[in-house]
Amino acid sequence: MLCSNCIVRKSISESNGLEIQEREAPMKMPKGTLRRKIPVTAIYSHELEPILKKLRLYEPVKRGEVTCYFCKERLSLDKIGGLIEIEGEVQLICEKPECLGKAALLSAKRTSELFCS
Repeated sequence: MLCSNCIVRKSISESNGLEIQEREAPMKMPKGTLRRKIPVTAIYSHELEPILKKLRLYEPVKRGEVTCYFCKERLSLDKIGGLIEIEGEVQLICEKPECLGKAALLSAKRTSELFCS
């Protein structure tokens, strides 16, 4: 028997029209993996341009002069996934999950250092 958190998918059998339920166990985390929530500040896409202009990053991004802080991939306006302050400077992050994850962890680490020290 599966737990109550299992994912249930319903489908209709093509041959006889009966409803079939398939149960799937939820994704299991590898042993030793720590799961926790990391707060993330979000902005709307229409707010990005004015923010970049205020930070004097809009034109460099449009010219293709800015790269992701983590993977060094060249950024365009539609490929920016986030902004983070590192050593007093605003850095741009691409939209790759790995880079956004690194930024979130770095931000959470700094936040915990501020409030837990």
